[in-house]
Amino acid sequence: VLRWRETDWWPMMRIQVEAWRRRDKRLLEEQANRRENLLLYRREQYRLWSREVAQRYGIIAIGEIDLRTIARLEVGDEKTELYERARRNRTRASLYQLQQELHAQAAKSGSDVVKVPAREGYTQHCHVCGALCEVGEDLVHICACSARWDQDINASRNILSWEGAAQASSDA
Repeated sequence: VLRWRETDWWPMMRIQVEAWRRRDKRLLEEQANRRENLLLYRREQYRLWSREVAQRYGIIAIGEIDLRTIARLEVGDEKTELYERARRNRTRASLYQLQQELHAQAAKSGSDVVKVPAREGYTQHCHVCGALCEVGEDLVHICACSARWDQDINASRNILSWEGAAQASSDA
C-alpha cells in the first residue's frame, strides 16, 4: 500500500486499501498497548503481593521448578492436555518475574529467600505419612492414610518440612 501511494494506478482501490491499512495499524497499536498495560498490571500485582509476603515472613522458601518440564508438549509419545495448559499458563503467570519481585521485596524488608532444591515428590509424597500417592484428574491427592489434599497445599507443607528451611531459620 505504501508503494501504491506513488502511482496513479487504480486510485479508488488505493483509497480503500489505504483506509484498511490505517484501521489495521490502529488495531495493532491498540492490541500492543493493551498487552503492555496487562504486563504492567501483572508486575504491579506481583510487587504488591511480594511486599506483603516479605513484610509478613522472615524466611520465604521457594521450591526450585524446572520450567523446561512444564514447557514440554509431549510426555513420551503422547501429547497431554495438562502439558498444553501448563505451557500456556507458564507464560501468562511469568513465575520468573514473580521470583524476581520476591527477591527484590525480601531484600528491602530484610527477609531471606531460601531455594528448596528441586526433587521429585513434593507434590506426590503425602505430608502426613510420607507415602508416594497417585495424582487424581482434578489434582487432588488421596493417600492410603485417608488424607486428601490439593497438590499445591501438599507441596507447600512438604517444602515447609524441608530440613534446609529449618536450618535457614536457625541461621537467621
